[in-house]
Amino acid sequence: MMASVKNTHSVLRYTLLTIFSLVVIVVSFFLFSKYQENQLKVKSFTNLTQHRINKKKEIEELFFSYSHNLQTLSNTPEILKAFHELDLAFNNIEVPDSITKKKFATYGYGQGGEWIKGDKLYKHVLNYYSDHFTKSLFKKTNHSYFASIFMPQSPKAIVLQNAFFSKKYYKESPNSADYISYIKDYKQVHTNSHLQLENLQEKFGFYDIFFINLDGDIFYSVKKEVDFATNLIEGPYRQSGLANIFMQSLKAKKDVINIHDFSKYNPSLGAPALFMSIPVFSGEKNIGVIAVQIPTTKINEIMSFNMKWQDNKLQQTGEVYLVGDDYLMRNDSRFLLEEPRRFFLSSEVTKYTQNSYLMKQFATTILLQNVSSNSVEFGLKGESGNVIIKDYRGVDVLSSYSPLNIEGLNWVILAEQDLSEVLQGKK
Repeated sequence: MMASVKNTHSVLRYTLLTIFSLVVIVVSFFLFSKYQENQLKVKSFTNLTQHRINKKKEIEELFFSYSHNLQTLSNTPEILKAFHELDLAFNNIEVPDSITKKKFATYGYGQGGEWIKGDKLYKHVLNYYSDHFTKSLFKKTNHSYFASIFMPQSPKAIVLQNAFFSKKYYKESPNSADYISYIKDYKQVHTNSHLQLENLQEKFGFYDIFFINLDGDIFYSVKKEVDFATNLIEGPYRQSGLANIFMQSLKAKKDVINIHDFSKYNPSLGAPALFMSIPVFSGEKNIGVIAVQIPTTKINEIMSFNMKWQDNKLQQTGEVYLVGDDYLMRNDSRFLLEEPRRFFLSSEVTKYTQNSYLMKQFATTILLQNVSSNSVEFGLKGESGNVIIKDYRGVDVLSSYSPLNIEGLNWVILAEQDLSEVLQGKK
């Protein structure tokens, strides 16, 4: 009897020890696993934070260089000379009587006005807008437009647009010797200045350079898109970002830079456009404005590590990107750049995309991909930190965030990596 009791106690003691040992092993494994997870998260957050700090510095330095280069333009004697001569030549263009007196009658933009049918030059430029520009714009944006809403309002602009771009689309052009003579002096001044300005546009990394007089006339641009020779006060682009910064610079002091965040810009076929401007002074007098259009390419090069994410320890899912105060991206998503087809198959991307058609047409997430995460909220409040969230794809990610310090822009920078990829390092 006593032996039986002892055996029972031994078995019970062994069982309890076994259970205790198993509990210790399970708890130890769980704690070690959590420790590993935390270490992997700490390591990843350290990497993401460093990338966020580095890219923040690069983007801020990029915009500082744009500002410095714009100030250089407005203070270089040769550029000021070109500005003055082009403005003078533009103002001295003698508009043909056949257009102003016999063919054209206007009472101000939006208040009635028409070109009397029959003027060949007007019809020629209108055909360019209907046959080429509006069709190209429709292919990009899927929106139909009447060609007439883009037509410049002054006969002077009609003559210039015909001479500089619309005539090349047609074998037969009304660009007779008479029409050429109207802008002969302007073309000569343009020839003297254009190559230097084009070289500076490329050197400084601008997409385009605009010279604008106090009346709002774009009397010169490097690219000669359809905004050339139009008026920013009364013309077709009077509500554009370019018009906005022009008006700001009219009131600004010397060397003060104004900036307008990315917005869709029809002269560039609806692509996102960011503008910067500076007033031009002759002594103490403001004589006009120089504005520049900033390309997306350099921003994308910086934020995408020149497409070398893995070389920078971001593995398969790490990326750094910018978001504005409208909660839309300001550079392209890594996932769009690397695997566009897979990117568009994501239900979350489709859900939060304002216009997936435009995203595909322009091959960009700028102004199109919504990012309404806690990281963006915190960053827009001026905070910096690290947090685990769901990103714009609906995926759990480690997110390092902070605001950018660029005057005139309210942007947040985020460095993120998929949580699942981070935890793959567990042994």
